[in-house]
Amino acid sequence: MKSILTILFFLLTNISYSNTYYVKKAGGTGSGLNDANAWSFSKLNATALRSGDVVLFKRGDVFYGTLTVKASGLNQPISYGTYGTGNDPVITGFKELTSWKKYSGNIYYATLDVPTLNIVTLNGVIKGQGRYPNTGYLPYTSHLGNMSISGKSIGSLPFNPAGAEVVIRKQRWILDRHTIVSRLNNTITYLLSNNYGNNTIYSPYDGNGYFIQGHLKTLDKEGEWYYDNSANRLYMHFGSSMPTNSIVKASAIEKNLIVNYYNHVTFNNITFEGANSTGAYNVGTNNIIYNSCNFRQQGGNAIWGSYISNLQINGGTVSNALNNGIIIEQEGNNIIIDGVIVTNSGIIAGAAKSGDGSQEGIIVTGNNMTIKNSSVANSGYIGINFQGNNVLIENNFVDNFSNVKDDGAGIYTYNPGTTATNRIVRNNIILNAIGAFVGAEGFYYEAYGKAAGIYLDDRSYNTLVTGNVVAHGNWSGILLHNNGNNQVTNNLVFDFSHQLLILAESTSITRKLTIIGNTFIAKTAKQKTLQIDMAVDDNPQLMGTFNSNIYARPLDDDQTIGINKIYKGGNGLKTLSVAAWKTSYSQDSKSQKSLILISDTSNFMFEYNYSKSSLSVPLNGIWKDVKNITYTTELSVRPFGGKVLICY
Repeated sequence: MKSILTILFFLLTNISYSNTYYVKKAGGTGSGLNDANAWSFSKLNATALRSGDVVLFKRGDVFYGTLTVKASGLNQPISYGTYGTGNDPVITGFKELTSWKKYSGNIYYATLDVPTLNIVTLNGVIKGQGRYPNTGYLPYTSHLGNMSISGKSIGSLPFNPAGAEVVIRKQRWILDRHTIVSRLNNTITYLLSNNYGNNTIYSPYDGNGYFIQGHLKTLDKEGEWYYDNSANRLYMHFGSSMPTNSIVKASAIEKNLIVNYYNHVTFNNITFEGANSTGAYNVGTNNIIYNSCNFRQQGGNAIWGSYISNLQINGGTVSNALNNGIIIEQEGNNIIIDGVIVTNSGIIAGAAKSGDGSQEGIIVTGNNMTIKNSSVANSGYIGINFQGNNVLIENNFVDNFSNVKDDGAGIYTYNPGTTATNRIVRNNIILNAIGAFVGAEGFYYEAYGKAAGIYLDDRSYNTLVTGNVVAHGNWSGILLHNNGNNQVTNNLVFDFSHQLLILAESTSITRKLTIIGNTFIAKTAKQKTLQIDMAVDDNPQLMGTFNSNIYARPLDDDQTIGINKIYKGGNGLKTLSVAAWKTSYSQDSKSQKSLILISDTSNFMFEYNYSKSSLSVPLNGIWKDVKNITYTTELSVRPFGGKVLICY
């Protein structure tokens, strides 16, 4: 009898008495159990919820402030969602500025008291800080450690930049921000700090560029702004308009959402906007789910996570984050990103953080991760960046990347350790590797946009790259840099300077590659289907297995493969026909070149299919592929596939 009573007591004391609470902009401190007694946003933040509780925000309402999670769901998750009709509810960090006063000419100022300011909008459009020059970079010709840069352009600056920021292109992938201490003649001396990113690791590279921001004298066109922290003033140039005819918003909140060390929480159909540093801040969490949530106009990262497990981001959008769209910075485990649309990540130079890991669409670091069915377009640097083991990158669309920095890729991985296992990059479509040479003129020997479609960087082992469609760029479609034990199979690569580029820096690393069943198509006679650059005396015959590939350059299908011996005494680049490549290195016995030739690059047709169903493309005339198969009325393209045809 005693044991039965004990069990009953345990069950009764562990029943979750969950409630559904309503929250609206005009709410108060009532029961929250219906619309008439709905809570205010501040009342919600002051309340500790219980396992199984549901919070519903009223659709069409905008809530100013930070949503702070204060409890975990135990038996049942805590859920945040919506009620009513209309647009998704918005949690905003934006504050509209009024009471503008004229400073000079078209420049006005308004009072704003915030510690730092990253994001400002004018009539709903993000505007960058004022900068000099307005576009591009000024050259620097020398530097002293990571303390100063020098050049004639510094002495010619039309104002004293002391106290402003200098934004320095140190490497092709690094754009660091520093506070200027002084300008003396042709030299700018600056501070080191880790206030926003890490600007202490890289030193300047002579011949590269810089620009100045964070100074009142830089405001000379509509929308440019400068925040004077000491005076609590935001200055803006209004062009030919007036402040009374404009809506200016600035972020006054650091984070839209904080989930620290709480578990089993779900967010549904909520929009987050205008945080100064982070839209959703997740640290030490487990089982957090975002369903169809939208993150827009974020001053830093839209979604940030560290030391988290079982995170799901399902559907929704991430747009106009000035640093990264989604970043799992370290120790992620069991992360799923599925069906998310990410656009315009880190596309304003000087607005992102210093150092590595910035201006990217999606970055995930950890193990057991899946990124699928997502679209990542217009990234300042890398589209999708992953590090770790047991990773699947599948059925994604990546377009228009490395617009601000380069030596990046649409899909990129780097392994800082010694091993990496079970990583799959499959059936993705990657288009338009842009690259950003301007500002990196110190790298004059690579005077082009340096961006790859898929980039397996140093020590990235045990990765399968298969079934992808990669097209258009000035560098490489698929790039293997100093790694081995990787498989590149059944990919279509078209219209790159090098369709496949292998960079070998050690005779012991570039081994056990499997390059089978790919179609590499060069669009012009200057492009290579395959190039191997060797910084050491090595032999491609030992690098792995190459077979059943198509190396096609229909415009001039003779010298299509490059072997570039760039080590001392290596004699540089030698170009080979497919036949000579087979004979010289005993590779690709079943491979072939293009079976048709043309004389004009305008004869190419490229089609891709970013969908789960086959695509039918109507044709006029006679078309052929590089296997000499004829198409006359219709072209069928497999799901997440592509085709290149030639008018014949």
